[in-house]
Amino acid sequence: KWRVPYIGKEYDSLTDVAASVIHPFYSKMKKKIDKEEDHKLWGISPLPDKLIEYAGIDAYATYKSWKTIDNIVTGWDISKEQEADPYYHYNFTDEDA
Repeated sequence: KWRVPYIGKEYDSLTDVAASVIHPFYSKMKKKIDKEEDHKLWGISPLPDKLIEYAGIDAYATYKSWKTIDNIVTGWDISKEQEADPYYHYNFTDEDA
């Protein structure tokens, strides 16, 4: 339903999408974990605190990004439907009924 507008940079991760639709804070998420070492730790118990925090931020960013994109798309669809209705902008009053 949604495409990231082309701005000269490829969007190849949740980090890129979340930084564009939620807040630039998320652009630093990739740097918060070491892909080689930290990925080995996902199978151990208990997880280190920094990975628990990362997982929470990742889950929230996924939810919030999708919700934001869905709201934009839904609003756009509703707007197109309303604009197609010739009576949408007509100001109805009790006298018109």
